[in-house]
Amino acid sequence: MDLSQENVMKILETVMHPMINASLLDLGIIKNVEIQDGEIHMVMAMPFAPIVENVKKMLIESSTQPLVDFDAKVKLRLTIMDESEKQKFLEIEKKNWRG
Repeated sequence: MDLSQENVMKILETVMHPMINASLLDLGIIKNVEIQDGEIHMVMAMPFAPIVENVKKMLIESSTQPLVDFDAKVKLRLTIMDESEKQKFLEIEKKNWRG
């Protein structure tokens, strides 16, 4: 599979949250995905600042592991959602919680 914005997004659309029946893209956790100089750059926005370390690691691994087939370096920047992003996340979480 060629390293392209379209192909990367197709793969990321399949990365689901483990407790919410929604993708990390739909939840706004993965955003600002760009291809630059053969590298995949993306931002992961966590809904809350104090997030359990093993949950954060699991979300990072689940979003970067499917991209290894591209044989490209993944550069990830972590951030915290702003209030409107967090509200959207919470609405989707409420509708799709499967815990």
